[in-house]
Amino acid sequence: YLKDGDITSAETDMLSALSKKYTSQLSDRGTKMKWMWINLAVEQEYKSLFEPEQLPSAVVFNPHKRLRFAKLDHGEEGKVRGDEAGIGNLLDKVLGGDERFKMVPGQK
Repeated sequence: YLKDGDITSAETDMLSALSKKYTSQLSDRGTKMKWMWINLAVEQEYKSLFEPEQLPSAVVFNPHKRLRFAKLDHGEEGKVRGDEAGIGNLLDKVLGGDERFKMVPGQK
C-alpha cells in the first residue's frame, strides 16, 4: 500500500480485511502474501521505482528469483482508486495470471 504520509486506522482495517480475504484463498495453493504500507514522503526511492499515477495506490511485489512488481492501474482520468475495490481488482488480476509484472531495474 503506497501512501504519501502516515496510514490511518481505517486504511489499516481495509488492508487487514483484504489480507484475511486473500489469505484464505491462497492457503490452498501454498502461496504466501505479506502486507505492508510505505510512506512515500519518507521512502523517496520507492516512489521513483514504482512511479504511482496517484496516491494512495498499491503494488504487488514479487521478491522471488527476479525482483518484479505489478502496480495498480488507476485507469483513464484516475477513476480507479487505491481503495478496497481497486486493490482487490489488482489482486484478482495477479492471482488469475492476467496482470503484467515489471522488472526492477539494475538486476543481474
